[in-house]
Amino acid sequence: MSTPGTSTLQITLPSSGAQERSQVRAQTTSASPTPIPSSTDAPSSLSGFTCYGVNVSAPDISYNGMFSCSDPANTPSILAGFVPAAGANGTISVTVPTGSARTIEVFGVISTVGCPDIQTLLAQPAATRFANISEPILLASTTTDVFADSTVTLTTSYNPSSPSYLFHNCNSLGGSSAIPGGTLLYSLANGTPNTNPSPSPSVAPSPLPEPIAVSNLSGQIKLFAFNSATNIINGYSGSVQSVSGATFGALPSSIPSPSPSPIVGMGLNPTTSQIYIADGRTYSPNYVEYFAPGSGSTIFNPFTGYTNTYTNVQTQIALTSDLAGNIYALTSTSGYYFLNVITTSTGTPVRAYTVPVPSSAITTCATPCTSIAVHAATQDLYVLSGTSITSFSMSLSGTPTLTQLATFQTTSGGGLLVAPMGIAVGPANEAVYVANNNSGGSVAVFSAQTGAFLTEWPVTNNGVAGQAAGIALDAMGVIYVTDSHNQFIDIYASFAGQAP
Repeated sequence: MSTPGTSTLQITLPSSGAQERSQVRAQTTSASPTPIPSSTDAPSSLSGFTCYGVNVSAPDISYNGMFSCSDPANTPSILAGFVPAAGANGTISVTVPTGSARTIEVFGVISTVGCPDIQTLLAQPAATRFANISEPILLASTTTDVFADSTVTLTTSYNPSSPSYLFHNCNSLGGSSAIPGGTLLYSLANGTPNTNPSPSPSVAPSPLPEPIAVSNLSGQIKLFAFNSATNIINGYSGSVQSVSGATFGALPSSIPSPSPSPIVGMGLNPTTSQIYIADGRTYSPNYVEYFAPGSGSTIFNPFTGYTNTYTNVQTQIALTSDLAGNIYALTSTSGYYFLNVITTSTGTPVRAYTVPVPSSAITTCATPCTSIAVHAATQDLYVLSGTSITSFSMSLSGTPTLTQLATFQTTSGGGLLVAPMGIAVGPANEAVYVANNNSGGSVAVFSAQTGAFLTEWPVTNNGVAGQAAGIALDAMGVIYVTDSHNQFIDIYASFAGQAP
């Protein structure tokens, strides 16, 4: 049974029986796999494939962040399989977001290691996850609207003299090398750049965060970053290869702009481009505000419909969005903390859940010092507060609860956090990224599973150390950091398919 907003498809696979073989090429071959001398080996008939898999994509479905591909249009999205090709008319089940124009592709591979589950393979080291499995070859494709659970049967078409390879030039599934993760790709002006900045302080940055939100649908990036010096959200659109920008203008007049600015979090619905912000002032009640670029704002109370003694005075202390466009608002009142899960698929926010958050995960600071990140698929929550990171598993069925997971190494050595201003999680839930300011701006990376420190690199512009004030990752794992000292947005290469 699929969850709300999704549908489960049963994809009927081609048979390796005589009828299907005669449709492509009447030749008898051994079904037993042999060593693969080249990733681009193509069998002489359909019966030569060892395993089948499925990829489902659509304009509003994000690419799979585990892969970095030179051609965004040829990047996997939702993968399912592998299943053995031997036998007649098997099926693969895959759950996809409900919507129009879902492209379903069935592909075949040759494997000497059986037909392992693709999701299990993706959890393994990139260098070996697809070892001894050939490059996928397209066997069937169709585009259809999906608004309910259904069965899809495709017509197989395979020409062994001219195979159609999928995911060509993708690292770890198609065989090209990626740019090393953390490599600076671009620096975009966040408003008017500080072209002659004084040297950055060695420790503490500006006390104000500069939240950033980003989406990447079908290779098209939408990027919004707050500038605390001007109280403006700057917007950019383009692609990861060529990002061009345009300022959307000042915050709508209905959003109060005290000095200093109190914006402590920002989220984005990738389909509607609606921006959601939370400010840190205490008034009754404290709302989440949302708007489309360049338009006026609408006020939303995340506690609507939730009965609680303390709902009348709420302070927004953090806000984020996941890759599916769900919004998460962390609020405080009278020493109690709540995570409000807000759905936005209709364009109008709806509070879906309210989850109590342990006060032990929150540090009280004179200036905003708490940020959150959520991985939608696993429902893991990461809370950065002060210099501590606490991870939780969310259970949203029945009575919503949080279960604490890893303890992060943030107090010494390479993982030392100093005045951190933001947190983000990788698209495959493999790593957590922090906008850190240890001896100048930097990006610190930790294992999402163990909390162990992995790597760190400096944030600089024109040779001047920056102040990392916000961080976000898109569906491809590309890393976006706001530098509040130099007033730039730095874009770094994804670690997809690599070990941070």
